[in-house]
Parts: sequence; C-alpha cells; structure tokens
Amino acid sequence: MGVKKAARKKVQRMKQPGAPVITITEFEETEVREGIPGRDEPDFTGQRKGNTMLRDDRAGGEGRRQAARNVLGEVLEICSITPMTGFYRDGCCNTGREDMGSHTVCALMTAAFLEFSKSRGNDLSTPLLEFGFPGLKPGDRWCLCAPRWQEAFEANQAPRVVLRATHEGALAHCSLADLKRFAVDLA
Repeated sequence: MGVKKAARKKVQRMKQPGAPVITITEFEETEVREGIPGRDEPDFTGQRKGNTMLRDDRAGGEGRRQAARNVLGEVLEICSITPMTGFYRDGCCNTGREDMGSHTVCALMTAAFLEFSKSRGNDLSTPLLEFGFPGLKPGDRWCLCAPRWQEAFEANQAPRVVLRATHEGALAHCSLADLKRFAVDLA
C-alpha cells in the first residue's frame, strides 16, 4: 500500500466547573503543520472546530472507558491521518453517542464508490476547505457510515475495507462475513 506518515497522539483532558471531564484526542503528523488561530482551539459545545471533535467520555458510572475494539475483537487501529478521518477527526473510526451516522467502517476509496456516494447525495470528492475537508480521491482511506457501506454493498458498489481499523459498532449495520469478503488486511 501507500506510505504511512508517523503520527503522535496528543490527548487533552478538560473540565469546566460542574461539567464532566471531556477528552480531546488528536493525531499530529510528525511534519510541522501550522494551526489556524481561532479554528483549532477547543470549545465546550461538542461541535467540530478545525480537525477536532469533542467527545463525551463519561462511562455512565462504569469507571474508566475501555479501549475501542475492531470487528475482530482487537484494539482498533488507525484508519488514516492523511487525510484525517473519523467522526472525532482522530484518525480512527471511533464512535459514540454523538455519532448518529455510525462512521465506523474504514474503507479504501475507489472512483466507483466515490461516484456512487455522490449519486446518493454524499459528495466525498469535492473539497470543502472552509470545513478543513480536502476531498477524497481513489486510494484514500476514510471512515464511512456503516449504513452507507451496507447500501453500497447491496448495490454492488462497496469499497474494500480495513478490518483492523473498522470499529465493532459497524456490526450493528453490516455482517462480519460481508466485511471480510471486502477486507484488504486478511492474510
């Protein structure tokens, strides 16, 4: 496959008086990137600012949050940091209560799938620079909504998937057998 850029994980824990602890996880490329003042600063609204999404890490009184798992039951691996993907823009197909679309399938983009997605109203190839979205091209990895992958599968347009980077939450929408048939990372 392509060359992976090294990344380092940056975690910040923030707490406002009377509010739960919120964790921000970002992956930064080892090459120097300049941030945009005002855009990359976190806020407490739960909204995206730049490439950051705040995540509610409350475990519902169950103690420490467990490491995310992939569809194989292993620790979830990074899907892509170039382009930066994931609902939380942390490079992983993590999910949580805030992720209504279940962005859990790490998929390898193809021209056919990008056209299919565009025909269904989700244009992933056109850049939206005001939102920090570069647009996708064939060969990019991206965290797809599991229902969209299933829709593409049923239309014979499903892209290949990286199982080790596909969150176990995808199994609520897609069968493991179908995902395995499209896996790029099974020996």
